[in-house]
Amino acid sequence: VSVLYWRELFFRMAAEPRTAAPGRPTFGLLTDIPRVIERHALLKLLKRQERIVCAPVPIPPDGAPLRLGRDSRGDVIVNDGDDMSSSPTVTVALISDTHNRHAELTELLPPPGVAHILIHAGDFTNNGTLAEVTAFADWISSDAVRHRFDATVVIAGNHDVRMDPRTADDDAALAASAEAIAVMKRACDVYLCHEEAAAPVCGLRIFGSPFQPASAAGFAFPFSRQEGHERWRGVYEGADGVDVWVTHGPPLGHGDVVHPLGPMGCADLLDAVESMRAPPLLHVFGHIHSGRGVTAGRRTVFVNAASVGPGRADLDDDDSETAGESPPPRPLSPPILCRLPLRALEGV
Repeated sequence: VSVLYWRELFFRMAAEPRTAAPGRPTFGLLTDIPRVIERHALLKLLKRQERIVCAPVPIPPDGAPLRLGRDSRGDVIVNDGDDMSSSPTVTVALISDTHNRHAELTELLPPPGVAHILIHAGDFTNNGTLAEVTAFADWISSDAVRHRFDATVVIAGNHDVRMDPRTADDDAALAASAEAIAVMKRACDVYLCHEEAAAPVCGLRIFGSPFQPASAAGFAFPFSRQEGHERWRGVYEGADGVDVWVTHGPPLGHGDVVHPLGPMGCADLLDAVESMRAPPLLHVFGHIHSGRGVTAGRRTVFVNAASVGPGRADLDDDDSETAGESPPPRPLSPPILCRLPLRALEGV
């Protein structure tokens, strides 16, 4: 029985956007409880049947890269130096959910010569305005960033509203969206938005998508639970042989726990990655700030690279301030580094 069978069994309620107060997205706690229970049940069932593996992987405290590879069966190996001693490698620096705090992140980036590619998995803004997009574009194209890496790869996230033309409600907003996309494409080496063909970057093949299950009204790149299977099916049917997947939202069971609700990841995204004949060695995402960390599945290593820590309610969409309150700054974490062999897909 496929994962999709259990997905259809448990995910019967659509995650339609809820009404939000002006300027402040709301998390529909009561309406989300049934979906949370369903996710808990689905995840527990899949683990009991050993259909998925979610093994925690410690992040090196000294900023050293995690070394990724495969054994002769195609299963992932993490930090096995002998497996890669004779293989050319590419090191990627992974960040996500910087929410306008990119300038503070500069001093946390690895020095030149350590990493080849900087990957940002979305939510580089708070409110998704053209001004915020431009500020981030100026940063990622600056000498302070570019001289450290051979290439930069960016996708948008749910907060990056101007990057999604579907959110435009008039001609002015549509023009601003077109300008924001053009600005980002000029600023980084590769901007990805759910293209079916993977982008070649420093010897790796990278697929990127900003789409994630809808959580609240007013955010970018949402899809309903009914759309999830169709959203990812066309990609994974044509994406075999991709080394790295970059999505904004997490798959179910990997870096997706929101306290106190539980797992919030996308079951269809998990199924897409698990169903590939040749799955990616690395899948990087963000979105769930409290889920930052690394887990290893059987054939893929999953990294939640959220840079800004969780907020008061530990929810991704709780980025606005309550009137009269001044919350303490969220902690800012350095990039997570991973070293991939260029033969990552051999033997799969």
